[in-house]
Amino acid sequence: MPPLPILANPLSGWHASLLLMQRRECVILIHDTTHFAVFIPCLNKPDFANLNNLFEDSFINSLLKCGANQVQLDSAQQLMAPLQIDSVCNRSVQGTMNRMAGDIENFLHYDQVDVSQITGNRIGAWLAARPCNIKGQKACVFPAEAMLGLLDESVLLLNTQQGLVESDEKIRTDTPSNVISMLEFQRKK
Repeated sequence: MPPLPILANPLSGWHASLLLMQRRECVILIHDTTHFAVFIPCLNKPDFANLNNLFEDSFINSLLKCGANQVQLDSAQQLMAPLQIDSVCNRSVQGTMNRMAGDIENFLHYDQVDVSQITGNRIGAWLAARPCNIKGQKACVFPAEAMLGLLDESVLLLNTQQGLVESDEKIRTDTPSNVISMLEFQRKK
């Protein structure tokens, strides 16, 4: 199956920041839509050459810590694309990223934890369980719930793209007249 275009891929769009914590270089990445965090602690120079693999590993392990099921994990792995860098920025995501970086520093300082002794997926899951504000939305969003919901929706997208889900036309023609189709009901709204 060919990969989805970047704009159509629900897992595209991440903001990243390089953090210096306890004289160690760490990276935090925040998903634009869900504000799901991936934290990668204690990087050295060779790790930056392998950042794409570290990101994928940390992302999948953070999803596991958040309670993702196998279907969601498979969907995430199918949607993963190589990291690409551009100059687009979102101030709402940057604000969330700054708050999360402060939360990590606070955790390390007040609990007297050495950053080299923590795992990124544990911190990522901890951050994903906390509510976030997203510009334009009144209610708070829990990043773990939002990311798992996004992966559930993307399963349908992937199945449709692979031809595993019947098309709308086939559903409409095969449905008896006394059965109400959810697709037709949603279109009437």
